[in-house]
Amino acid sequence: MIPSLIAYIIDGSGDSIQDGVKFEFTTGDVVIIPPYTTYQFRARADSFRAWLPQIRLWHGQGLLWRDPMANGGSENENESTSEQKIAALFQARRQIRTPSVGTTRYDWFLSRTADENRVEQECSRVIHATECPWEMARQGKLKFYISRWTEVAASGLDVMTQEIAPGERSGEHRHIFEELLLVVTGRGYDLHEGTRHAWEEGDLICIPPMIAHQHVNDGKDAARIVSVWPRQPGHELLGGIEQISNASDWRP
Repeated sequence: MIPSLIAYIIDGSGDSIQDGVKFEFTTGDVVIIPPYTTYQFRARADSFRAWLPQIRLWHGQGLLWRDPMANGGSENENESTSEQKIAALFQARRQIRTPSVGTTRYDWFLSRTADENRVEQECSRVIHATECPWEMARQGKLKFYISRWTEVAASGLDVMTQEIAPGERSGEHRHIFEELLLVVTGRGYDLHEGTRHAWEEGDLICIPPMIAHQHVNDGKDAARIVSVWPRQPGHELLGGIEQISNASDWRP
């Protein structure tokens, strides 16, 4: 698959085999797979469960599947030949290591390829949950795996997890980008501009753009939800978050 990919490990442990290299993961980790990388997941013990959110934009660009007719192909060209051409293009791209020499803005664009290759080669393919600190923010107790301040080989999505204590609620906010949240543990409900939506373990919470929303834990145990949103609209297209009210357990 041409786009980058991430996988949040819900439970269990195993290995991610990427271009023949093994990367170990366990519960709560995030696995990163760079663009155009062959990969395979392998359970280490009994089994594991993972969530693999994707960016719909890739579907619109046709990057999940390539027609052999694309890029000058012919009707007689088979799928294998087309894949070989794409592989050669990516191999050539990955050989670029030296940033462009110059001070123009266009030189900056040319240097991006070298920067991306460096990040892909040097950065970890697994973000371990134990290495990501919790922080108390106005939205609640949060842990960021991938953000715009994180150098990772798959930067299409930001990834954050939130923990809500029994009887507590997150802050209320809204933003222009859509957001998906997987309920890993617990039960409760969302308030979307006055409309109540119940959720429990295994459910997926869908937040439309520009909808004020808040998460409420009405269960007896702590609730944990994993949130993803597209990086570009989140930071570049009126991406600022408007905080309406703070989390019930937030203290200045």
